[in-house]
Amino acid sequence: MFAQYNCSQELRCSTIATKLPTVIEELRIPGVFEGINFTISQSFTYIMVCLTYAVGIHIIYTQQKTSDSVFRCIIAMLLGSVAVMNSSAYFPEFVKARTAAGLLFSMIYRKPKTGDAYKGEKAEIRGNILFDDVKFSYPQRPRQPVMRGLQFSAQRGQTVALVGPSGSGKSTIISMLERFYDATGGTVRFDGKDVKTLSLNHLRTQMALVSMEKIDRALELANAKRFLANLPAGIDTEVRISRI
Repeated sequence: MFAQYNCSQELRCSTIATKLPTVIEELRIPGVFEGINFTISQSFTYIMVCLTYAVGIHIIYTQQKTSDSVFRCIIAMLLGSVAVMNSSAYFPEFVKARTAAGLLFSMIYRKPKTGDAYKGEKAEIRGNILFDDVKFSYPQRPRQPVMRGLQFSAQRGQTVALVGPSGSGKSTIISMLERFYDATGGTVRFDGKDVKTLSLNHLRTQMALVSMEKIDRALELANAKRFLANLPAGIDTEVRISRI
């Protein structure tokens, strides 16, 4: 046990020793700027003390203002400099926050390529599907087509199996039905209607996707396997809105 622990400890120490020079090199320049920022921010108050007293004494000496007015002004400036000093340490975080907020708001206000989800025809979907000479390539790899003139149909109530190796586009076909992707060529049709002419929100309310999951393992984790086994139809029991 102790030998195993020592081996694990040596492995971690070796990993740290290997990666440490790279981390130090990456943080060298940011560390220099951080040091400069800290030096300026911590020195700002003392610089302001020197300047305000030098100017204040000159004003009092030349009788431009009374000493009472000058010292009130000095105290106000010192308090202001303390506020600047305390907040300056967070200036790099302000810049990071501004950049992060810019990315966040650009995502929030981004207009999807599918257009307004609520515009378009709100027809009842019967479930007749047609892929008519569909061509598609992923936006990240536009020069590597996944589909070259895909042609097939699936009628309502018909079971269709999509068979192919990993990466051949089986999941992409389902994503195109839900318009997570749009075809780069050809047409995807529901009941003879181009999917692009249908209201996206309405279209998605007319369908449901059930992914392949490890049902038995999920039931064990949820402590529901024995409960479902006692039902007349087991896991094939129909689930309704208000009851099972």
